[in-house]
Amino acid sequence: MPVAMGGTAAWLYGIGEVSPSPYEFCTPERKQTKRPNLIIRKRRLDPKDVAIVSDIPATRPWLTVVDLIDSGEELSLVANVLADALERGLVEDEGTLREKIDARGGKSRDAGGGQPVRFVS
Repeated sequence: MPVAMGGTAAWLYGIGEVSPSPYEFCTPERKQTKRPNLIIRKRRLDPKDVAIVSDIPATRPWLTVVDLIDSGEELSLVANVLADALERGLVEDEGTLREKIDARGGKSRDAGGGQPVRFVS
């Protein structure tokens, strides 16, 4: 079953202001689509990293944040997703998320070449 990820997952949770278009999903098997507004990625997820949101499987908020960073989303938008997820108590293990974000700090910089992404609570 396809799992919403990235901006699509954030939109389902109602966190941040990331556009869900194109819609982004992942499946464990390779799938193709001709729909220009849909991206399907091949990816295996641990079942514990998936939640049901509005009857749709989606990556958990911590993984959604990491996916947004990895996809090169504008960091101010990622920061808003993270802030909303933390404010609503949607992140179960802040320590692990902090490590994952900080590990990406060397390659995840804002558009102006400024400071790397850092988890601030």
